[in-house]
Amino acid sequence: MNTRFEFEPNFPTDLLHSVAGLLKRYEWLVPLWCQRILVRFRGDSEDGEDADCTTRKDYRWSVITIRGNFLEETERGRRISIVHELVHIPTTRVFSYAADTVDLLFKDGDAPKFHQHIKDGLREHYEAGVQDLAERIIAFEDSIAPFLGYIQ
Repeated sequence: MNTRFEFEPNFPTDLLHSVAGLLKRYEWLVPLWCQRILVRFRGDSEDGEDADCTTRKDYRWSVITIRGNFLEETERGRRISIVHELVHIPTTRVFSYAADTVDLLFKDGDAPKFHQHIKDGLREHYEAGVQDLAERIIAFEDSIAPFLGYIQ
């Protein structure tokens, strides 16, 4: 794979090996155009997220932020969180295009409640779809793990 994972200098050393291992394990999910992923650590998120991802295809990079909530997850939960964020990288362009189109259709404050309803629904369904994919990937991996020699 051609992805370069770069950890911020202040990334907790007790998490570094674990997170780096998971990122390398699921690197196959990263599209070839994404040449660099910066990985950083921040405290707990207000909405309980374990991690989040920002992607800039035009600059060929992404940022994955691991949150304090990640520490409370089981090993399987951490795998799902990492896969969830990696699935965002190739799919975020579709979401961004749809969200930008909604903004364009409702520019200058036309029908603000409807505009917000569409944006909220779009984000909710996009996140649900990403989570569904992440959970299925992990479930599939778990089902074939005995054949691959993975330790559960």
